[in-house]
Formats: sequence, structure tokens, C-alpha cells
Amino acid sequence: MANVIEHASSSDEPYLKLSGITKRFGKFTALSSIALAVERGRLMIFLGPSGCGKTTLLRIIAGLETQDEGTIIQGGRDISRLPAMRRDYGIVFQSYALFPNLTIFSNVAYGLVNRRKGQDEIKRRVAELLKLVGLPDAGSKYPGQLSGGQQQRIALARALATAPGLLLLDEPLSALDAIERVRLRGEIRALQQRLGVTTIMVTHDQEEALSMADTVVVMNHGRIEQVGTPQQIYRDPASAFVADFVGKVNVLSAVAEGAGRFRVGGLVLNGAIGSEGVAARVPGGVLPGDRDAGWRWRPAAGGEPVAAQHRRDESRRRRAAQRRAAARLPPTSLIQATFAALTLLASSLAPRCTNLYYLVARSSPPRYHPRLWPGSPD
Repeated sequence: MANVIEHASSSDEPYLKLSGITKRFGKFTALSSIALAVERGRLMIFLGPSGCGKTTLLRIIAGLETQDEGTIIQGGRDISRLPAMRRDYGIVFQSYALFPNLTIFSNVAYGLVNRRKGQDEIKRRVAELLKLVGLPDAGSKYPGQLSGGQQQRIALARALATAPGLLLLDEPLSALDAIERVRLRGEIRALQQRLGVTTIMVTHDQEEALSMADTVVVMNHGRIEQVGTPQQIYRDPASAFVADFVGKVNVLSAVAEGAGRFRVGGLVLNGAIGSEGVAARVPGGVLPGDRDAGWRWRPAAGGEPVAAQHRRDESRRRRAAQRRAAARLPPTSLIQATFAALTLLASSLAPRCTNLYYLVARSSPPRYHPRLWPGSPD
């Protein structure tokens, strides 16, 4: 039996700490030297494309996979080699994994029964959890009688039944429709904050991660690209991959010319504070953020991180474009007069020249109905 190694714990230490986690499947390296720290009571989300290793990392934390290298410290004790049953966590799977032959009451009570809790305590705890997830009267039903969103709530209640120190969520909302997904993610976040349980969630949905997490971990090819708050991930991406994967941005090739100046084609951008130390002629990329933040610059591999800011007056450009377009068009009154004359001509020649109707109809502005006389074709 694996030994449990106790460590000195303090309020300053993270609740969960991963160090050097590496996992290989044959010659394929799924995870490479992962190091993370999860603060107590926080919600951390692993975000990345399919196959990046986020679910493998979650399963290693749960003890459902065994890492080849690295250690896991939870609540001051080393759980690196403990079996899943001896780890302190609750888990919600993507497929819900409810027992179809058991009632909702029995599903939620499953962990409590295995821990040999008393019947009165089980009844009290299950009733409390069903009320907490908004399904107080569902105890006598079976999973097949519930919707997908309701089944996911029951799976969450079952995971919380034993009051675990860590809650693991493996893409819990991916099987739901868009409206239910948005509603349930708000409920999960509110429940997590209310209970104060340390939570790790896996998702490939950027909007889901940015709207729910305290901390986002962006992963790619078994490595961590960036760790930060949703605002940091979105506004200050650490790599071109993060900038492209999180949010919608335009990436422009740029050259640092020194003294805080960057050239994008024929356009020269003036850098913000801190960009003066960049070596001259360092190739990089310009990442425009939102309208308030302006342009952000990140160097290519080997360069030093800097930030360049450039603000554009969008309204002035639009007004100038509108004035140029107006100068090329005849006045509105002239267009209306021309259309009225063509309409009158078509009416007078209609009995002898029906083809003129089509000429006028095709040349008329879209806001006018092309019917010019009674009985004309639609």
C-alpha cells in the first residue's frame, strides 16, 4: 500500500501543487514537465484544443492515470502514487455517468453509502444537495426521466455529496445545447463560490473559460502556454498561439526599430513605456487588442517581450470614407427624379413594350416596389 507523506501546510501554500508532471503513451508524450499551483477555494480551468493533454492531466490528478514523472501535493500530503479511492475529490464526467438502474436519490447517496454513513445522515445530505442544485423533488425519479441539464446537476450533486476538498469537472457542459450550457455554467460558478470548494475544470470552449474561471491555464501539445486571469489571457497573450486561440485578433508582422518604434509595412507605431529597451531590428508581431487597449506587440522567438500601443481614430476614418462616397454619387433628389421619369415612361408604353418593365424594375432602388401598373408581373 502506498504511503501517505505528510507535509507542513500553511495558509500561504497552494491547496494543490503539481511539479514536473510528465506522461507518455509509448513514444507519444502527452504531457511534458507540467508545473501548476491551485489556490484553495479557486476555480482553475484547463483550456486548449482537442488532444492538448488537458483531460489526461485531470485524470492524473484524480488517480485514474499514473504519471511517469512528477509529484502531486494536495492539502499538504503527497498523493502522487495513491489510488483514486484514497484521494480526496469528487468528479463530474462529460457523459454524466449516472447509474440508470438507480433512482436519483440512490445516485446522489452512492458515495455516502460506500462510506457507511447512517441512514438519517444520508437522507439529510441528499435532500440538502437536491435542493442546492434546484431539483428537490427528483429523488424518486430515474436518470432517463430527466433532461441533459438536470442529469448534469445530479452528477454535480453526487460529486459534492462527500464534501470533497477538490472538485474535478471534465467538460461537464459539452453535451448540452447552447442555451442550457450558458445557464448551467452560471449556476456551477455560483455554486462553487457559495461552497468555496477548490475546483479544476476542463474545457475547449474559450467563452466558457473566460466567463467562469479565476485562473485559466492555456495548454497546447502537452505543454502550458500561459497561466493567468481571464483578463490577462485575453488582453496580454504570451504567445501567438494564445492570441489566436483565445478571442479574435489580427496578427501583423512587425520590425522593432529601437527607441520604442515598430514598423508594419509603411506604418510606424510608437511604443509604450518599457519598449525602449528592445534591440533594434527585432522581428515580431503586432497583436491589436480592444479599442481601449490599442495595439499590443510581442516579439518573435528569441526577442524580449515589449508592449507597443497605437490608437486609431475609427470615427474620423469612417466620416472621411462617407464623404468620399457621397462625392461620387449624384444627389438623392436626382435619383428619385430619374426613377419617377422612367416609371411614367413605362406606364405610357406598357401596352406595346412590356420589356421596359423589366428594365425599370432592375434599375430601381431596392426600397421601391417594382410593380408599375395593375397586372404587371411580380
